[in-house]
Amino acid sequence: MKARARIALFSALLWAGTAHADDAIESARAHFSQGVAEFEKGDYEAACALFRRADGEHHAPVIVYNIARSEERLDHPQAAVDSYDAYLREAGESGEFAAAAALAMAQIRARSPRLKIETNPPGARVFVDSVEASEKSPTSVLVTVGHHRVSAEGDGWRGASEIDAIDPTKGATVTLAASGDAQALLLVSHPQNENAKPIDAPTHLAPSPESVPIPEPRGLVFGVSFDIVGYYLGPARGRPDHTEGVAPALMGDIGYALTPRAEIMLRVLGGIGSEGTPMTLVEGIGPAFSLRVFPPLWIGAACLGGRIESSNTPSDGVRRYYETGWIFAPQVEVSYALLQTSYGQWMLNASPGYYFASPEDNGAFFIPLGFGLRAF
Repeated sequence: MKARARIALFSALLWAGTAHADDAIESARAHFSQGVAEFEKGDYEAACALFRRADGEHHAPVIVYNIARSEERLDHPQAAVDSYDAYLREAGESGEFAAAAALAMAQIRARSPRLKIETNPPGARVFVDSVEASEKSPTSVLVTVGHHRVSAEGDGWRGASEIDAIDPTKGATVTLAASGDAQALLLVSHPQNENAKPIDAPTHLAPSPESVPIPEPRGLVFGVSFDIVGYYLGPARGRPDHTEGVAPALMGDIGYALTPRAEIMLRVLGGIGSEGTPMTLVEGIGPAFSLRVFPPLWIGAACLGGRIESSNTPSDGVRRYYETGWIFAPQVEVSYALLQTSYGQWMLNASPGYYFASPEDNGAFFIPLGFGLRAF
């Protein structure tokens, strides 16, 4: 039941953040959700059809990945490899499922016989078990072990052949068949793949159906983290000493993912500590920008308008108060996702900054260190 909930949540969030979703997106979301349900029930043919329909209505790389998984479960090795390859071309090496897709392709190629199909003349349409190949002859097609019928159609001719595809590590067979045109010839060969060896996949690299797929940031994003803020308030005019300490705080973000790798947000920082009377106060608000360097790592910057108040009792026993006015504070950010879920990332973050104060105020360094969720 928990696994089903995670998938349902993803299907609800796949296109979250689109304020005015049109009918095509709503239909794609519904068909994707139905496809997940059929996949879980073991009806991979229905799931594949629903995923393809959803992708036609609203394209997303994660849908292509699910198409590949469905084709693999249907024992369609060439279609599965083509879909995994399409996902990798679009998502790139940094895609959420790039490692899983590359590994699945290697496994399929290792266990699947490969038919090499040539025609004379070349450029014919090729069919394996009545399914047309993606390329015209000459071409090669991955198939399952067993008996297959191969045919080709050219300009005014047609040829067909039967072949028994065997384990790619154990040998090869060749079949020749003349077509209706004496000038045309269909050659079907089953070349031995000397490098084909069974591959044992580390299970942690390939997501299970229950955890597929995980979304990328799109549209509305928001987050909150609990931070410990270390701070240093420098000397002010006529007051040579300084103070430093730590204060707990909450930092919140809300904004929009311009792309799956770039987010612009409004950031709010506020906290109350326990040092001195009055208590330490750290606060600020302003725009922020985050850039995804690779899946778990983000870097960014912000410019907050805010202030810090604190107090200190030095060795002379006289309490002194320190504060800045409302001033600007540039801030840099480094965040690392410890956990990726269907609804966002749980992240560690560090975002040091500096409040630029007037000579009458204290210049203030601050370093929030926190942990929290960024959802999308």
